[in-house]
Amino acid sequence: MRRRLVLADDHALFRSGLKMILEKDRDIEIVGEASCGKEAVKLVRDACGAVDLVILDINMPDMDGIEVAEAIRAFNGKVGILMVTMYEDEAYLKAALKAGANGYVTKQAVDEELITAVNAILDGRTYIYPTLAALLFDDSPESEEGAGANPDVLSSREKEVLRYLALGYTQREIGEALFISEKTVETYKSRLLAKLGLEKRSELVRYAFEKGIVDL
Repeated sequence: MRRRLVLADDHALFRSGLKMILEKDRDIEIVGEASCGKEAVKLVRDACGAVDLVILDINMPDMDGIEVAEAIRAFNGKVGILMVTMYEDEAYLKAALKAGANGYVTKQAVDEELITAVNAILDGRTYIYPTLAALLFDDSPESEEGAGANPDVLSSREKEVLRYLALGYTQREIGEALFISEKTVETYKSRLLAKLGLEKRSELVRYAFEKGIVDL
């Protein structure tokens, strides 16, 4: 029996690439494509259980992939969920798994790993790209950087910006949501890094999840 998949990514060209890779397997059928989170949820809900697996990007319009996974899990606990994303970060990986994802693969490795990941999930297993799996067990000092910084040093607006950053929004999207300029968002980001003693966005994301600033 053919396995039915839904693809959700806001880049049509990337979806086409995924489709080409997947359709090399004659047991796989692409039954729907979505360019945003809400479309993905609707496709799976309308299918009434006739979708075996949905492939999600984390960074999508209106609902990010983590929110989509949570929404799908609210009405369908059986469909497989695979994140195919640009983020090679512990916080995103853990957030995806907590939201109900069964697998996590980076876009850089999609050519070699996609079919393997899809088949693993369809067989009832969890699949995490090998180089990322180690992040789940990383207790190195580097992984604790910024962990002791107190969230109380942040203003309410700084926390608001941090939440958007942690959820994968672009600076332009954050500016539009908060009615401030991209330059102001960049200023807030720089201030956050300085206050928390961090150096890059991925560390801000990890901090936001560890300190509960982003509520999963």
